[in-house]
Amino acid sequence: MDTFDSLLGSLRIEVELTHYNPYSFSADPTKCHYRGTLLLQAQDLLGTTSPKLAWEGLGYQARIEQFSLTVASPVHRLTLWHADEIGRIPVPRDVAAYATDGARYITFFPRKWTQYGELAVEFDITIPYILYPPCGRNYQFELTASATVTVVNKELDQRPVVMRRSAPAVSFELITDDGWPI
Repeated sequence: MDTFDSLLGSLRIEVELTHYNPYSFSADPTKCHYRGTLLLQAQDLLGTTSPKLAWEGLGYQARIEQFSLTVASPVHRLTLWHADEIGRIPVPRDVAAYATDGARYITFFPRKWTQYGELAVEFDITIPYILYPPCGRNYQFELTASATVTVVNKELDQRPVVMRRSAPAVSFELITDDGWPI
């Protein structure tokens, strides 16, 4: 059914802060946190209600099967992903939060519907101290995201339809002050 592709709109990223100085905002200057949300627009199938109610009322289910975030600066690149399940085995929500050496760089929170009919996945990015720019400099980070979404209508006994969406890049800065003993 080729109309499935029109059921979902665009994917976008919202980041709460676009400029961050860990020495100004944080009690612990060795940890820099950026909070944000991945938002996937769902179309209102009936035109008279919220997309969530319309989708559920008509028997449709949308799942974000896998999504990835890439955080890149001029000198670093970090890509993290998360999936609901691999094969038929559920994946714990914090699996993507762990990178090499047990360092926690990103945490994903449970998915939910927003009041505007979007599927939302909140996240918290921790920029580790080793990725900080030298004193008195700043790094421009670029955050990109993509998602693989499956739409299913179990009442119609249809096979899942898989779609991919990519979000436009969002930029944010990490600033360090001159003279801070890092």
